[in-house]
Formats: sequence, C-alpha cells, structure tokens
Amino acid sequence: MKNYILLVDKDENTLAVLVTALKHFYGGKIHQALSNEEAIKVVERNGEPEVILIDFQILTDIEHDLMQHLFQQKFFVPIIATSDDPQHQNLVNSYPMVSARLDKPVSAKAFSYIIKGVVTSPLVSPSHVPVKFTTLLTLPVAGCDAYIKLAQDNYIKVLNKGDSFTDADAANLKAKGFKELHVLASDCFSLLEEVEAALEKIPTAPGTAPDAGQTVMAIDALEEMQTLAKALGWSPELLEKTKKAVNKALKVLSKNQEILDILNQKLGDVNSPYTRHVGLLCYLTCALGSYFDWVGDSGKEKLVLVSMLHDLAVDEAIYHDINAWNAKASDFKDKAPEVVRYRMHTIEAAKKLHGVAVLPADVEQIILQHHEKADGRGFPRGISAARISHLATLFILIEDLVDCLSEDRTVDQGIEDFVIKGKEAYDNGNFKKFFEVIIRHISKKFPAA
Repeated sequence: MKNYILLVDKDENTLAVLVTALKHFYGGKIHQALSNEEAIKVVERNGEPEVILIDFQILTDIEHDLMQHLFQQKFFVPIIATSDDPQHQNLVNSYPMVSARLDKPVSAKAFSYIIKGVVTSPLVSPSHVPVKFTTLLTLPVAGCDAYIKLAQDNYIKVLNKGDSFTDADAANLKAKGFKELHVLASDCFSLLEEVEAALEKIPTAPGTAPDAGQTVMAIDALEEMQTLAKALGWSPELLEKTKKAVNKALKVLSKNQEILDILNQKLGDVNSPYTRHVGLLCYLTCALGSYFDWVGDSGKEKLVLVSMLHDLAVDEAIYHDINAWNAKASDFKDKAPEVVRYRMHTIEAAKKLHGVAVLPADVEQIILQHHEKADGRGFPRGISAARISHLATLFILIEDLVDCLSEDRTVDQGIEDFVIKGKEAYDNGNFKKFFEVIIRHISKKFPAA
C-alpha cells in the first residue's frame, strides 16, 4: 500500500523544512534520503511511495538510477523535481515520470499545494506541528512560540517569539530526550517562510561574484588540506561536505560587502600564515563538528563563519609569531600598548560584526570567547570552562589542533603534540568530553585515555 512520501535532497535543511510542511496536513509516513542510492534502499524496504520529491541533480545520477529502479519494479510514481537552474525547465520532457517542477529554494506552501492534489493518504489537522532543532537554529530569533510535547495533547511552552534559540539550548533539550520542538499549526507556514528566507541563496549584484569566488579559491587552494584529509582518513564525501559548508558560509557573508571586502583582502595570498590558519580551521571545524550530534548543520555553518571572521581585527604580521603574542596577551600584567591592543582583538572583531543581520546567533559570542581557556587563564576576560559556550569550547579545541599542525611537522607529529598538550589542558568538563571525541576520530595511534 502506498502510504509514504519520499523526499530526496542533499541539503538536510531543505528536507527538515519540507518534513515540517508535510506534518501540517499529511497523515502518512515520510522518508528522507540524501542520494539516489539511499532513495533506492528506502523504496526496497518500504515499497512504492505515493509521491517522490527529488533534486534534479540527484535525479540525473546515472550510477544509481532511481528512475530505472522504479521502472523495473513497475512503480509508476508521480515525481516532483526541484532545481535552481533555469536550464532545467525542459526536464519534464526528458523524464516522463516527472509531473511537476519546483524552483529552489522550495516554497513550503507551493510544495504543500501540489502534494495535497496527488496523495491518497488521509489529510490531518494537528493542533501543533513538530519542527527540527536545525530548522529553528537557522533563525537569529524564534519567529513564533515553541513547545515541548510531553504527551498526547500536552504541550509546554519553552520558547517565546523573539527569543534566541541556540545550540546550547538544543543540546540541553537533546540531553533530556527531546528531538524536536512543536509550534502551533497556525504559525507553521509563517515560520517556514522566515526559514526559507534565511536559507535562500543570496543573489550577487553585478561585480560582486568574482570577489566571493576569489575568497573561496584562496581557501580551497590549500593543497595541504588534501594531504591532511588523506592522513585523517576522511572520505571524499566528508571533504566535499566541508567544501560546501565553506561555500555556504561565503554566501551568507556576501550579503555584507564590507565584510566580504575585508576577507578578500586578508585571504588574497594563498601562501600566507593567516590564510593557512583560516583555511584549515574552516575545514576542520566543519569536519570534526560532524562527529557531534548536537552541532548539526547550523552549528557547522557557525563554526565555519567564526573560522573566517574570528581574527578580523588582527594584523596579519602577528601570525608569523602568533604563539608569542597569545602568551603575552594571557599575561594581564603586561600593559604594553601593542599587547593590550592584541588582547582586545576579539572584542574589536565582535564590535565590527555587531548588527550584521546575516550572521546567525552565537557567532559573536564564539568570537569573543575563542581565546579563553578551560582553566581561566585565557583572554580577554579570563573566564573558565563553565562559562564558555559549547560551540566556543569546540572551536577553541580545534584551533589548538590547527596550531599543532604546523607546516614543519608531519600530521602524526602534530596530532601527538595535540594529545600530549590536551591530556593536561583539557582534563575536566566539556573540554575533556569534546577532546576525547576529537581524538577518537583523528588518530588511532595516540589514544586520549
């Protein structure tokens, strides 16, 4: 019996939005896949779906041909293809089973209108609709009230409209066994419209595209990253995801030409210590962030943004002797003007970014805290582990790893230095927990315990 809808898209945020839209009215099951190969497995397990929504780029995957599989099974399923490329207008003619096309980013309302016309499962009218944490994390503040579900028809409000919902909030709720929040059905589509606007690809004005591309190339050109990925045993898929996360962060930043111009200037030299530091951080924060369930796609995006922006107020010449400057800044007795100026660079960077609407919540806070230490001997505020946010803690650890991976040592030597340092420096709380997870995934030679 056809009792489910299959959604196929590489973007987990897109899938989360569409699932929320379906939960507003659809009474059947919903299955998701990130590729044709996964989609075929879903069909093999569950039989013929009522309808398939699929990204056109995935649809054209010849190696894992979903269309051929459906034909062999004699499953004649209505297919809705999504695309952000105007050249795909004629895809309906190329694929007879494609009955409709939607532009990306997909409008939840348009998608829902089409689905209601083709499904046979009963339609429902719930009082509340579940929303993934990752969906709420795309917004700087909540667009409506949100609730936890304790039992059937028993909801408790935990988030007010206008409040920020952070990764730490999501982590706390996950620790208590909650996987999602709920919003009133009447608020569902207005919330999704806000999310769609936040996720929408950013159009570039004439003349701005080369600048964004230049920055991506500066980071992407690091040959060292390929060597590091191989040494760490990363799959090509993981490396590709990190590249996409970097590009997505650049699209966010491209809304603010002033910030983008600064980055283009600072990252223009692919061989500079600054560019190397930023490039490695972008990749490593995203890749290692994948090993923490609570981070999610929005958390990885924030970590990549922080990687690009955290030292916005630092003179590049300082990077030639960065460890010495960090030691001086951690010594609050050192009042030399140049040391004080460097000690305050996290605050200066946060001030530059304050009010930049395109930046998600938490970015400023992570930047402010990225030189703090677990034992309270960092700067500029000298706060200890208990007062450092989850994402800032993870960023600090990964930046320490990058500092250990210097160009004059092998990857194994850098990891060994990181482990030796970490056993002493990260011996309690979240620092210890996160450190041990990182070590498990970057080395089998140097166990963390």
